[in-house]
Amino acid sequence: MRVLIIGLGSIAQKHIIALRSVVNDVEIDALRSTPNPTIHPNITNVTSIDRDYDLVIISTPSSNHLDDIKKLLGTSTPIMVEKPFLINKEQIEEFKLLNLTNPIYIACNLRFIPSFNKFINDINNDKSKVNEVTSYCGSYLPDWRPNQDYTKSYSANSKLGGGVNLDLIHEFDLMYYMFGKPDEVIKRNRKVSTLKLDSYDYSHYILGYNDFDATVKLNYFRKDYKRYIEVVKESKTYYYEFNSEEFSISYAKQIEYVINNREYENNPTSAIEVLNIVL
Repeated sequence: MRVLIIGLGSIAQKHIIALRSVVNDVEIDALRSTPNPTIHPNITNVTSIDRDYDLVIISTPSSNHLDDIKKLLGTSTPIMVEKPFLINKEQIEEFKLLNLTNPIYIACNLRFIPSFNKFINDINNDKSKVNEVTSYCGSYLPDWRPNQDYTKSYSANSKLGGGVNLDLIHEFDLMYYMFGKPDEVIKRNRKVSTLKLDSYDYSHYILGYNDFDATVKLNYFRKDYKRYIEVVKESKTYYYEFNSEEFSISYAKQIEYVINNREYENNPTSAIEVLNIVL
């Protein structure tokens, strides 16, 4: 199997580890734009797409995703694009005009955590009514990439697609995954902390469904990481707290899913619906 990676940052390294854990004979090329790129063990640097690949992974800054997808026009290669898929409504409209034939999967690895799927199954098996849902993620942006100045990351730069509401779009994806598209969205996005960034570091959304509300709260400034989903039903309360130790499992299971399928559940149509909730 031969895979091309566009964007060789920290998230790409996670996908590489997952690929090598799932596929024994994987060959990995990296599309580079600099004349003297960094050499990575067992990865071949290329400057153009001049051969066929079994999979292309796009893990560049979010603002570049659309341009990187365009590089694959005219091919039928499956594409895996990191979240968020696109960053604004203009990009969404431009994407819709592309004549793409590629199967496209938008990477949302939290869907693949085994214990989280058990949590969803427990909720679905309980036929009592949902009364309230809360999704929360608070983390400290400078801790995300310890070897990188956070002020230079795409997360801190709104023009690159940064901002906690887009960066942590996982939470909105999981609400969509569990409960579908909401009927109403009320939102509040702000920069409230002293972190040096020009993107939102706080988001508070209320997603209105037919007979309950789901609250999504996100921030970049909480130093004691906490991430959970709570579902209050008529019968009992279901609580799930994400454990970062399980994230590596989810990357491997996600890659396995992408390799073994061509009709993806998390495709551009559903990803655009999630983006429209955020935007």
